[in-house]
Amino acid sequence: MAEDLTKSLDYIRNTIQSSIDKRLIMWEKYCFLHLFVVPEGFSLPKDDEEYGSDIIMDVDAVSNPDLDAHLDSLRTKLTLSYKNLQ
Repeated sequence: MAEDLTKSLDYIRNTIQSSIDKRLIMWEKYCFLHLFVVPEGFSLPKDDEEYGSDIIMDVDAVSNPDLDAHLDSLRTKLTLSYKNLQ
């Protein structure tokens, strides 16, 4: 009886996983064809060219205590929810 139940659960899991895999493959193809397309005529700047000052940002210079506190709060909530799932 337990063996039949295990086989049935494996079959259900494999059926669901197969369906999800097919849909994710379709989504991946869509992303590659439509979202991650490099526009015609686009070229990267050469190594000796300077990047615009608005492109490069000093991450250490950007500090927002409210944002840091909010991120810490979200991390705590995520950790707690993960522990509740186990």
